[in-house]
Amino acid sequence: MRQHQPQWQQNDLQLDRLNKSQLAKLLGVKVARVQYWFTKGLIFTPGATPSSSTVVKLSDFATWAKSNVRRLHSIDRDLLAYATGDKELADRAAALRPYRCPVINITTGKRYAGIEDAAKSNFISGGALSLALKQGRKCGGFEWRFEVPA
Repeated sequence: MRQHQPQWQQNDLQLDRLNKSQLAKLLGVKVARVQYWFTKGLIFTPGATPSSSTVVKLSDFATWAKSNVRRLHSIDRDLLAYATGDKELADRAAALRPYRCPVINITTGKRYAGIEDAAKSNFISGGALSLALKQGRKCGGFEWRFEVPA
């Protein structure tokens, strides 16, 4: 099986600094998502020249990512490992993908392999269960939670 290769090569990165659109392209996400991370503590610094936009150091991104793993669950594992230089971080983020996370019915204590299994077993909509999990509400008369890996 052929592994996904990042579009960027290390020599393309100038001084380990990327602007928002370059970081978004590197990680395969939209620029709006990178801008959202800025509101959640990702540090951007002014560019080298007055005409250049704000930039983020990959080392700053890696530091921020360690304390914000939950925000990175949908990024491709290989791309995240490449950007942060931390394969374990990428593995932890990938394990948090909602469709792969085990789900616990708090009311009954029963554990399910994922949202789909829990929804089918309890005759409820997978979309409704997913929304209830995200919002911390009941679904089908039960309380639900993701089982987050340690």
